[in-house]
Amino acid sequence: MRGLALKAMKGIIHDYLNKSITREKAVKRLIVEVDVDYISNLGSDADDFIITDCFYAIKHLAEIGYETTDEEIRYFDEYLNGERVYDLNEKNHILLDHFESAK
Repeated sequence: MRGLALKAMKGIIHDYLNKSITREKAVKRLIVEVDVDYISNLGSDADDFIITDCFYAIKHLAEIGYETTDEEIRYFDEYLNGERVYDLNEKNHILLDHFESAK
């Protein structure tokens, strides 16, 4: 199940970053392609946290006023493509830099 969820999210992120789908379509695909019951039953270990973090990043892409940034989505794209190791502190630092530069 883990592999299926990651594969689906990788495809959604790829299509979103390549502008094949909108933020709204990405969220709709997430709900259809990823088993929400599986996500809600994940544990708290590091591997499970990565999956839930990615899931909610995509889920909040179209949440007005709280939209997930493209920088965060790119971070997950790089992780899912093996270009970086997931590090919550690093990801949060990227987000802080984004919001600081937007002031």
